[in-house]
Amino acid sequence: KIKKGTLRTDELCMLEAECYQIDVAVQIVALGSKFEFFLEFRDKLRADTRLVHEYNDLKRSFQGASPDKYREAKSEFIERVLLLKSRN
Repeated sequence: KIKKGTLRTDELCMLEAECYQIDVAVQIVALGSKFEFFLEFRDKLRADTRLVHEYNDLKRSFQGASPDKYREAKSEFIERVLLLKSRN
């Protein structure tokens, strides 16, 4: 089902799975859209497990905190990761 409180456009949609005991969501991004940076972010995480651990730590540190503060910190993390040069 569509995840409530998230941006939804013709080019971006977040879906959530209710069959898990933890929050699991999938982001759908249209190729060629302004949201393709999410694919680059995904690829950088796939290439560096250190970044995955750092991202998961960030998420855990905001459990129970303000959603706005979490989104701000997450945005800063994503921006920092996107500035990293690829290891290819």
